Amino acid sequence: MTIRPDQFFGRPLATVVREILGVRSQRQLGAIALDELFATMLSGGFDFEGKDDITKKRTLAITVAKNPAFVRVPSSGHIGLAEWYPNAKKKPAPTSTSLNVVPEVDGDASEIGDAQVQANHQTRLDQLAAEQAAEKGE
Repeated sequence: MTIRPDQFFGRPLATVVREILGVRSQRQLGAIALDELFATMLSGGFDFEGKDDITKKRTLAITVAKNPAFVRVPSSGHIGLAEWYPNAKKKPAPTSTSLNVVPEVDGDASEIGDAQVQANHQTRLDQLAAEQAAEKGE
């Protein structure tokens, strides 16, 4: 894959990952290792947030794991597009109440953590929807 040094600069992470995987699909290369994906994005000028490569790579791994468009192949840990694996087990879809309503907590640390995770998940879903709308020009 020939990549310009500015090809991914200023673009949304999920869009860049999807583009890289799309090219790999056309070349029948399949899923990609996280390290290779990270290196490819850096070589294309993607501007990760974070102070060091470990933090940047962790951000990539978390973002990809939370996005339902991507799937991690269990046997290898490689990342592919969910559409490539239509028969793979899907993660349970979150219910509307778990995304839109933060449960009341009584101070238990695990419940507070769960509530924060749900709030963060909703924020990320909103960000992804906005990215997808921007890509479509809406």
